[in-house]
Amino acid sequence: MDRTAKVVVWELNPKICQWCRGPLSDLTNGAVSDPRVCVEIGDVVQGIRNASRDDDKGRFDAIILDLYRGPHFRTDKTDDPLYGSRAILRAHGALNPRGTFAVWGEDHDAGFMNRLVRAGFSVEFKRPGKGGYSHAVFLATKK
Repeated sequence: MDRTAKVVVWELNPKICQWCRGPLSDLTNGAVSDPRVCVEIGDVVQGIRNASRDDDKGRFDAIILDLYRGPHFRTDKTDDPLYGSRAILRAHGALNPRGTFAVWGEDHDAGFMNRLVRAGFSVEFKRPGKGGYSHAVFLATKK
């Protein structure tokens, strides 16, 4: 990581952060103790919303969502707080030019990809590793 980089992590459960500073720190190579890492106990949806309202100061080069459930065909196309069209527009607004919005998912979702394109992203769909039903990544780059 660049020495001037800043990483913001949103976590709803403070216990997860405690684990990463304690018994899980070897697994993360002590990442949350790095002075460039800021852990916010709170909702990533609100963090993205706040950054999208900010005039450049709060913008990001990348937003990465790796949650327990990714986008899928039952996602509310407009109002899902993470994968709906309104949320995608907020993510777009929270990114610097040419910023990346990366989203882990269980499988391909054409609707989600279409919403990303309509919001002004160029989009790639990747299956890292061996792939399969449980590993998919949507890589969206702000145009």
